Amino acid sequence: MADTNYISWLIRIAVIIIIGMTMAACESITAGKTEYDPNHPLYDQSERKTVFGEGGLDLFGDEEKGQNQSGIGVNSFLWRASIDTISFMPVNSADPFGGVIITDWHANAEAPNERFKLNVYIL
Repeated sequence: MADTNYISWLIRIAVIIIIGMTMAACESITAGKTEYDPNHPLYDQSERKTVFGEGGLDLFGDEEKGQNQSGIGVNSFLWRASIDTISFMPVNSADPFGGVIITDWHANAEAPNERFKLNVYIL
């Protein structure tokens, strides 16, 4: 029993010494000089570029309505090939600018219990 008290006493003393040495080592750390110098090259804003480009971020559309804008182009070869491929089905909706073709339900004469509907997305 005396041995366990002695070991626990040594562990407590060792922990106190380690904590004391750690705190003493942290005392010598000082923060560097943090004054703001606007003439320093790191703070020069004249050559700074933005992430969003020259005009900034435009969330709700362009203010100038007179500009020509082009949307995201859809591959015209894929568009024509898709229209030709599904020409046997009734087309419900086709949007060439968005690249979406939606067909109506189609039943083949050879299998009247099967119906097909296609949604084609061209990226």
